[in-house]
Amino acid sequence: MGLLDSLNKAAEEEKYAKELAASADSSNDSSESATKSKVPVYYSEVVNLGFNCEVSFRICGYFKTLHSYMYSWIYSHDRELLLDSFDKMHDILSGEVEFLPDTNMIRCKKFNMSFHIKARRDELANSLGSLRDDACKEALEELRSRASHLADKTENLFNSPLSTLFIYKLKFTNDWEADNDYVQRMLDKLSSLYKSGRFTLLIVLEAAHAYKFTLPESEHLQIATVPNFTNLNNVQEGNTTNDGWKEIEDKFFKKVLLR
Repeated sequence: MGLLDSLNKAAEEEKYAKELAASADSSNDSSESATKSKVPVYYSEVVNLGFNCEVSFRICGYFKTLHSYMYSWIYSHDRELLLDSFDKMHDILSGEVEFLPDTNMIRCKKFNMSFHIKARRDELANSLGSLRDDACKEALEELRSRASHLADKTENLFNSPLSTLFIYKLKFTNDWEADNDYVQRMLDKLSSLYKSGRFTLLIVLEAAHAYKFTLPESEHLQIATVPNFTNLNNVQEGNTTNDGWKEIEDKFFKKVLLR
């Protein structure tokens, strides 16, 4: 499945999004004093949290479909701002933006994350190669509308009783302690936002850095490794290989029962 095909699935997902909202409303009607459920053996949804869209392409390749959420097709330039946005999703793209015609993306400056747009590169520029104001305005309006829909959909998922597998690709820095602390804070943030508690955060690492990860695995936190992350240029073109992901598919994707 190509990127454009995935982006154009928004209309097909509308019914699913409405059902998700209804299930969230139903979940909110339950007693606040009820204890959170343990993570089940199977998941109802699988969601990419970044840092780029490689995981979404993996999901599409395995399931031949994907339910898009807020972070499914982003590129996060700043992981701290990504984490900060989890409870501020409707603020994403609300301020200043930057057009990135070479990658056919728009960058949200507030959270320093980029989103794919539906307009082609040649549709944004005039015959001299300069960006056209009218085309850029139209592309931004469409993206903001789509982002608002995905923010609603993601918040509904957070409030639903569905069991979800979240996946995040972690790039290690020279500060191992900070890297582990970041994952712990992401887990804590998800625990505070995902009302039912029925989720697992799967952290995908490059194998060479696996020994640096010191957090214990649990029902809410799992670790998997791949030899290397796909080159960014290949990810943007949808040219990802399955090298190293077979074990993740066998161990985790087989537990996901997508609707």
